[in-house]
Amino acid sequence: MKNAKVKISRESLIIGMILLLGAFIPVFLMSKCSPLYPFNDWYDINQYFSVGKGILYGKVPYRDLMDQKGPFLYLLGSIAYLIDRTGFFGWFVLEVLDLFVFSVFSYKTLRLFYPDAKSVIFVMPFVCCLTALSSGFQHGGSAEELSLWIFGVALYGMMKMLKDNAGTKPGIVLINGILFGILFWTKFTMTGIYIIWVIWLCFFVKGRKIRDIIMFPLGFICSTLPWIIYFGLNHSIRIWLDSYIFDNVFGYGKVGSKSFAQLLAAIIGCLGKFLLRRTNLPILLLLCLVIVFCLIPNKKTGLSISMRVCIILMMVMTTLGVYAGGFDYGYYGLVLVSYMPLGFLPMIGAAELMMYKISGRKSVDSSESNDVESDAKPLESKTKPVENIILFAVAALAYLTCVIFSFKHSDNTYMIGTPKETLPQYVFADIINSAPEDERVLLNYGFLDAGVYTVLDQVPQMQYFVSVNSDYDNVLKIQSSYVRDGIPDFVLTFYPVDGSEEEISDVEVLKDDYHVVKYVYYYIEGGYRTYVLWEKNR
Repeated sequence: MKNAKVKISRESLIIGMILLLGAFIPVFLMSKCSPLYPFNDWYDINQYFSVGKGILYGKVPYRDLMDQKGPFLYLLGSIAYLIDRTGFFGWFVLEVLDLFVFSVFSYKTLRLFYPDAKSVIFVMPFVCCLTALSSGFQHGGSAEELSLWIFGVALYGMMKMLKDNAGTKPGIVLINGILFGILFWTKFTMTGIYIIWVIWLCFFVKGRKIRDIIMFPLGFICSTLPWIIYFGLNHSIRIWLDSYIFDNVFGYGKVGSKSFAQLLAAIIGCLGKFLLRRTNLPILLLLCLVIVFCLIPNKKTGLSISMRVCIILMMVMTTLGVYAGGFDYGYYGLVLVSYMPLGFLPMIGAAELMMYKISGRKSVDSSESNDVESDAKPLESKTKPVENIILFAVAALAYLTCVIFSFKHSDNTYMIGTPKETLPQYVFADIINSAPEDERVLLNYGFLDAGVYTVLDQVPQMQYFVSVNSDYDNVLKIQSSYVRDGIPDFVLTFYPVDGSEEEISDVEVLKDDYHVVKYVYYYIEGGYRTYVLWEKNR
């Protein structure tokens, strides 16, 4: 018995190392948060960073620093700041951990259907690689990417309970209630997967008990209560809810002004636009396989009708949630990656059949296995050592090919090797740091956080330190009042193309009291922009 325990522990360690390496490599190669890159120039992650940093210095999100994502995302910004104050190594660590946990639970989900299949372990590195290749990965560090681990846990929890066919498991329900709260207070449009959870718990669970069902809202309360206390102590509950919920619901997509047919057409259009992008075609293929696999009965995988229905409905509700506003920001569709591992089920079945034929033995029908704890026995040996070597060699070669292909076609790798000192964030930071210490207050006027706050390690001093997307005109008026009052010592603007000196200087509110000290043409997201630094006249 002791030797068996040692063996399982060793094999679990091997599995963990494969999954960790599978998560690390694509993030290291293709995320701009990686040490391989000079800087992550994406506006969104720099805003999360600025607000998260502000929390550690006593600023309250929304009240003191306005942005429109959920508070859990800013908490991640605070954690990342504690690891690296002027760079993105902290975010890099969070990305790797996120994909690692996502890999672990997606692996456990696949093993529910093929409990003895050794090829399952080699699937998740491919999923992580294709995730980083996707256009939805954007620059690295989006709310969607950092929430993938929750989707992995949610899908596994539902499939586990349906597979066991034993009703609810209070522990699993409570944990997912907590994760639902975390996801809701990160970006509530991503919570479609949990709508199916709630419907199943309330109406379809076998032998449902109120005691078990109530665990879900209890979990939500557990992850919400800390924020109620935090914003309550800072007298900011109203602005928190107005900014995060009301403004996001009514300030972006005009859902209420569209008919059902128009809304459905917009959602389908956004989904199609995302999936048909060149770097998303592998995801499209695998998601199609998921749908086909759910529609065509296959007893060998042990997929029950309820499991098939839940998978399809979860995919539908996730899509409706992220695209209901009618917008197609490139990173929105990344959450669909959470269902992509299921697309490997046909390949796992084919690989196992091939291995058993090579070994001269009959294939094992997973539906015959009644061991509900089989996912705790990772690599139960049923093949010869030479077969293990062949399987590992083929998987390693295929993964290496996938990594090379992904690295070659990633939208981010153009930035590798760029000297930091040539980036506008560092050019402007050097200029601002040359001013007296009490004359370095910066404002991003008319656009989002370009990352200069990050390089300066500066906490924004104005509530509207950037121009948020909703109610843009009113926000610009507020920012103009900051300028007229002379609050910022430096103002950062941008021109959407590579503009001339006359064009970039044509900002009426700045002309009298500020002057242009430096402008830089900069390539980002498929085009050149002009970043302009203004300094207050002394």
